[in-house]
Amino acid sequence: MFKVRNFVWIIVWLISLFYCDRTKSQNVLNSDTFDIKKDTGFSSVEVAMDSLWWWSCNPKTTKSEQLMPERIFIQMARVNDTISPVIILHGQYINYRYRFTKGMESLHKAMRNKRIKSSNVEFKKTELIHYTNTGGAPSVRAEIPVIYKNKKYLFRTILLIFGNVYYPSGDIEIRYVGELPKKKKGKR
Repeated sequence: MFKVRNFVWIIVWLISLFYCDRTKSQNVLNSDTFDIKKDTGFSSVEVAMDSLWWWSCNPKTTKSEQLMPERIFIQMARVNDTISPVIILHGQYINYRYRFTKGMESLHKAMRNKRIKSSNVEFKKTELIHYTNTGGAPSVRAEIPVIYKNKKYLFRTILLIFGNVYYPSGDIEIRYVGELPKKKKGKR
């Protein structure tokens, strides 16, 4: 006896055959075109800090295209670790992307809790401090002072370096430093 369940499986199989043939032909057409690859990472520490600050002030515009691509991440890991299987490195890469998104979420939450609004913030780009850490993964620790209503904060992050390109990591924070001295009103 022929069951309806078997009929459904036959229909699904026929549809999948049609769909697979169609996608193979589209892949041939797509391979004939030239792919324009987007640059990833940042060219300098200043550009990276400026972009990260802009993303922290505008939560809806966070871009993950500037994160390190997986192939570059694996190349960077292979410099120091030649034994780990690719599946382990893939897991580390997924963790890297996850840490970045969670770091941005916690930064947005911290800015909301401290009631820091981007409209009244003085972002002192000229006072950027950064230093290079050498070790397992070369990185740069960078911080910029941020002034908001006579309160000073430090916007801090770690940028990974590979091939003279700077990539953001998940370590992003805004830390309260202290009150600024109040300006005295003098007589003229």
